[in-house]
Amino acid sequence: MASAGQLSVGAVRRLRHEGPSYLFKPVLQVVALDDAPNALLLSLSDSQHIAVASVPRESAVIEHDLVQLNDWQVQWHQDVFMLQNATISHCGHHNGVIGNPIPDMEREPPARESVMFSTSAPQQLQVAPTPLRNLPAAML
Repeated sequence: MASAGQLSVGAVRRLRHEGPSYLFKPVLQVVALDDAPNALLLSLSDSQHIAVASVPRESAVIEHDLVQLNDWQVQWHQDVFMLQNATISHCGHHNGVIGNPIPDMEREPPARESVMFSTSAPQQLQVAPTPLRNLPAAML
């Protein structure tokens, strides 16, 4: 596994990218470490910081371009974002997002609707925001 010093942008494989303007903002990006298959990273599209968590395989399904997180929560700065049964999949030419359901005319199989974060989520936090360069090796 990579240590904090070895972790770099090159070691991060982006699975999702920011979508069009009609989607909720800011968009949470989901990335995965190439050398830490059980760890998923959540990041705001306009921030240098990321939230990190180790996701057990039984609660995260990674299949082709599909990443599914069930009842997973993340803290970001002073706001709380909750992903409830959020399904992230390829959605047409938009390349996959967490946000509003993509209109039918924009869809390409196997696009699935997803649930965006909520700032009214319960104060049950599992993850704190951490700069990428300061990731402890134990979290990876």
